[in-house]
Order: sequence, then C-alpha cells, then structure tokens
Amino acid sequence: NRPAIAVAGAGALAALLVLGWVIVSVGTGVLESTLALGFAVLFCWWVGRPLRAAYADPVPETVGPAVGACVLGLVLLDAAFAAVAGVWWGIAVAVFLVPAVGLSRVFDVT
Repeated sequence: NRPAIAVAGAGALAALLVLGWVIVSVGTGVLESTLALGFAVLFCWWVGRPLRAAYADPVPETVGPAVGACVLGLVLLDAAFAAVAGVWWGIAVAVFLVPAVGLSRVFDVT
C-alpha cells in the first residue's frame, strides 16, 4: 500500500538528514564530506527509482524489487556514514555492495 511506501521514502530522507547532521557536528574534512555526500547521492539514486515505481503502482511486482533495493541500499548508506570517519572506511564499506548484489541474484533479498 502507498502509505507504507511513503514511510520507506520518509525513512530514507530522515537517514540523509541525520547524515548531514553527523557531517556538520563531527567537522570532517572536505574529502570525507564530499565522499559521504557522494555515497548519499548514490543511495538516493539506488532506492529512489524502485520506490517511485512502487509508489506509482503498488503491486507485488514493483514492491518486492523496491524492498530489495532498500535492503541493498543500506550498504551505500553505511558507506556514507563510514566515510565521515575516513575516506578508506567509506570505500571499504562500499566494496561490500559488490558481493551483496551478487548474492542477491542467487538468494531472495526479502
């Protein structure tokens, strides 16, 4: 149903707001902040398209992939938060997206 999908979108927006607050409060460098924001943009792109499709037509064929995209998108969101601690931490976390996507093709994410 549409309200549940709207809540998922609101949760993603809330996570981005918290990321912005963390970046400002920690006072990271320019490179760390840029990488964190880059991962945040990738996260929005990764989950935005399937969430929009599921909101437009909330049937199992669109909601299932949206849930899977949100679960895999957590890796990008984690990478954004890790990038605040350091560039290499963010990259190290983002690398886990590769096996996660590979495993999602073998096993059902939801």
